[in-house]
Amino acid sequence: EQAIALEIYGAANQEFAELRFTQAIAKYREALRPCDHPAIRFNMAVCLLNLDQPVEARGQLERGIRY
Repeated sequence: EQAIALEIYGAANQEFAELRFTQAIAKYREALRPCDHPAIRFNMAVCLLNLDQPVEARGQLERGIRY
């Protein structure tokens, strides 16, 4: 499961690097299914901030910290 999540996480990071935040969020959510990890939640929060969604970003950060 971690290998699958890592592969999806890598694809999400590529979307992030190309500033396609909406697509990156979709992939980060997909990566969370097999493996919840704070790094995934952090990157998703950064995307959400870039999309002017601070409340959702905070929620992701809080869930990551609880990990």
